Amino acid sequence: MSTVKEVVLAERLGLPRSQLKALRDNETLKSPAHWHLEHSHIVYTTAGVEALQEALKIGEPSPAPTAEDPAEATASHNEPVKEARRQWLSTHVLMAEETLTELIVTKVYPRNPRCLQARLDGDPHPHTVRVRDNRNFVPGMKLMAVKGPTSGVWNHRGRCPRRKGHW
Repeated sequence: MSTVKEVVLAERLGLPRSQLKALRDNETLKSPAHWHLEHSHIVYTTAGVEALQEALKIGEPSPAPTAEDPAEATASHNEPVKEARRQWLSTHVLMAEETLTELIVTKVYPRNPRCLQARLDGDPHPHTVRVRDNRNFVPGMKLMAVKGPTSGVWNHRGRCPRRKGHW
């Protein structure tokens, strides 16, 4: 079963987390089936993302059924809608990959061992990067990071240097 964090889901859908919380509070999304707590993060299951998509009417075509028998029209209309939802979910929410980007360290904060300042190659603007431990990083080192889901803070991916200035 595939899961996705609420923070990431809210960013990918362009919704405020308060709207997702309201759906959880009014029992549109039920706790163990659609979402659960995992290491102090709210995590949505595939069924939860589908229920959220159903509640918000996201990613579905909406042609009106045109048949003489309404039950037949609804049955034939639901299959393409369900397939369109599955495709939308897999491309936009569940399988969206993080893109690793190479950054160059520009400053190491001695008072905050969990952060450092880095920039993209060719970009003069610095970015804050969260790392496990900045003790062995030095300015000029290259590291791989992904842009965080909120606030523009980047997250380091990979190993930290074993010695000061050396991978």
